[in-house]
Amino acid sequence: MIPGPSDEWLEKLEKVDLHVHLDGSLRPRTVWEILERDGENSFSSLSELEQRLRVPENVAHLSAYLECFEFILKHLQKPEDIERAAYELAEDSAGENIRHLEVRFSPILHRERGATIEEIIEAALRGLKRAENTFPLTARLIVSCIREKSPQLSLQLAWAAVKYLGRGLAGIDLAGDEYNYPGTLHREAFDIAAEAGLMITVHAGEVPRADSIREALQVLHARRIGHGLHLRDDPSLFEKVKEEKIPLEMCLTTNVHTKAVSAFGEHPAGKYLKDGIRVTLNTDDRLMSNTTLTGEFIRARDHLGLTKDDFIKLTRNAAEAAFIDPEEKEKLKKELKQ
Repeated sequence: MIPGPSDEWLEKLEKVDLHVHLDGSLRPRTVWEILERDGENSFSSLSELEQRLRVPENVAHLSAYLECFEFILKHLQKPEDIERAAYELAEDSAGENIRHLEVRFSPILHRERGATIEEIIEAALRGLKRAENTFPLTARLIVSCIREKSPQLSLQLAWAAVKYLGRGLAGIDLAGDEYNYPGTLHREAFDIAAEAGLMITVHAGEVPRADSIREALQVLHARRIGHGLHLRDDPSLFEKVKEEKIPLEMCLTTNVHTKAVSAFGEHPAGKYLKDGIRVTLNTDDRLMSNTTLTGEFIRARDHLGLTKDDFIKLTRNAAEAAFIDPEEKEKLKKELKQ
């Protein structure tokens, strides 16, 4: 058996992260300072706060994950904090040789203190732009609609996203309760996005519903699929995704933490990659899952048996799938080759 690459090799490998949630990726120290500033810090130490924000693998489940998000969202409501979080996420990413980063979040979840959707988007864009000017990476924003929220809110997000197309905002996403809320409810918003030229990714196939992947592709104009764990449940769809080279944004650690898969070794990413699916590996939620992209690669090596060639392929897949214009994409691919 060919030994996998060393930790050092994986650390030095230049990478692309296409699926990372802003509100799931704050630094614990930043959360601490926000709580201190607002007079709402009830924790005795930073380590106690970290324990509250991170989901231990031995007790992880979806409800625990959602509780962490609820806590973060409660306190991430000011544009200046969103700008800081975006900048720091890009800084952390650059620190592990990520050369292209796509950050997603839903502005409608950050309006409790009166900020408008536009003010929230602009704050995130400022943070990412400042990072681009400081570190050797490109960064783009993706706006997420939420399945269980009103379709009217998705329309508002789509029209807002269109305003910032070409100004650091690249695409639109659909996230949330995939099992109970079909994407067709939000079709009008995604029609608007597609017609305007926004790139589209959709969380689909994270629960046992391959039909939601088909819906994402055929109804919502998706160019990429977030997770796509249950793609193989529909053989004809599997062949379609393979033939059309539709990228899957796969995330090992959060899928284990939310019990979408039972264990790292059971994750389908490695099999899908070997079967010709355009798989990418991503962090998803750096804070809750206490992970990095290097950490995701190490887990893929240890549990899925991936080789150096596999990691190079994953990175090339991600560069090819990036929501950037063709000239930027060619530049990124050349940089990664070097």
